[in-house]
Amino acid sequence: MFTKENPNRVFNMIVTAVLVVILVMLVKLTFMPTVPTVPTTVPTTVPTTVPTTVPTVPTTVPTTVPTTVPKTVPTTVPTTVPTTVPATVTANFVSVDGVPDFIQLSDHFPARAYPVRWGNGIVQDNVNPFNAMASVVAEPGVLSADNAYECDGNTSCVWSAANLERVDTGESYILCPAGGYVKITGPSYVIDGLVSTEAQEMTNHTTVVRCSYDETDGDDNDVLHITTTHPGRVQVITYPVPASAGGFFSWEHLLEDLVNGQTDGNNNCGSQGCDESYLEIFDLNHDLAQVWTFDGTSTDDYSLELLASNAVQPE
Repeated sequence: MFTKENPNRVFNMIVTAVLVVILVMLVKLTFMPTVPTVPTTVPTTVPTTVPTTVPTVPTTVPTTVPTTVPKTVPTTVPTTVPTTVPATVTANFVSVDGVPDFIQLSDHFPARAYPVRWGNGIVQDNVNPFNAMASVVAEPGVLSADNAYECDGNTSCVWSAANLERVDTGESYILCPAGGYVKITGPSYVIDGLVSTEAQEMTNHTTVVRCSYDETDGDDNDVLHITTTHPGRVQVITYPVPASAGGFFSWEHLLEDLVNGQTDGNNNCGSQGCDESYLEIFDLNHDLAQVWTFDGTSTDDYSLELLASNAVQPE
């Protein structure tokens, strides 16, 4: 059997439910944390305090360290290096069997050298009575003359006066022209990477250097660094000639120079001339090195003796 609900009771239940919901919402709003307050306080306090203390650190460090270090290092190193180190690396010099100790050769020379040019009909028609030096010195060859007219169109001839200089300051850098030669004479000198000589009483030195071949489109010139303890007495002649004319250095021209060193009027030994001369021959293309001794007094006197050579003659 069904009974009818009291209307007042239903109304009271609805009102009660609504009040409960409102009460729950008020409780939640009252006890929830206040999140939105955080970002408004952080940026206003942090940046104002931190930077005021940190910048005090670097004010003490730079006042002590830089004042001591730079005062000692730059004043000693740069002033000594440029006066002793040449443009090229200086090789060590060593004594060679059969050669007097006052002549030493660079230690970079190999035990055997194989020059591709050789006189006496083996490769060229040029000749030399001393075949051992015929890879560099042979006739006809490059020579110098007292004036340009004496060359008379000979492309292997250079004018002495235009290519002569002396090592007057104890040190000189000499161009070794590509395809040509350099000849040095004097009582003693050092040529970096080639030879070191010490002065001996009444002794003269002559050095012939074949420069690099003129075979490329670039700069094939070399530079020789020469030092001496006898400034003003070391004479240098360069022989810049066309590549086609520089196959050999003139044997007769060299012999005349050797004789002049042994006879009256020699600049290195005085009016009485030298008692003995030494000849050093180098080829920069093939690391050839030779040492000769000469004591002749005329161009008819071939008093040459080979003391050392690393040249291997082609068969």
